Amino acid sequence: MIDLINNQQQETSPRFAILMENPSFELHTEQVQQEAREKQELGEMRSQHVDLDARISELSCEKIVDHSVIRHLRKQRLQLKEKLIYYDQTEYPDIIA
Repeated sequence: MIDLINNQQQETSPRFAILMENPSFELHTEQVQQEAREKQELGEMRSQHVDLDARISELSCEKIVDHSVIRHLRKQRLQLKEKLIYYDQTEYPDIIA
């Protein structure tokens, strides 16, 4: 679909053809695609974190509790939380002015 749009714009605008040849334009599109992939990853990690939290809660409420499974799930949840914090800090650095 993007190729179709690009082809239509190239046909209608000679300036677009010049932009397509510009390396900074390609760099910009790559950055936009990278940001979209990172946002998708973040969403998936947040979803996994919520799922792990729910699973831990379920297992904790059972009559017979397997502590090794809960410990393993808590470690996974902590690792996900640390990754989320790292991505948040790199995306929105805490700058003290």
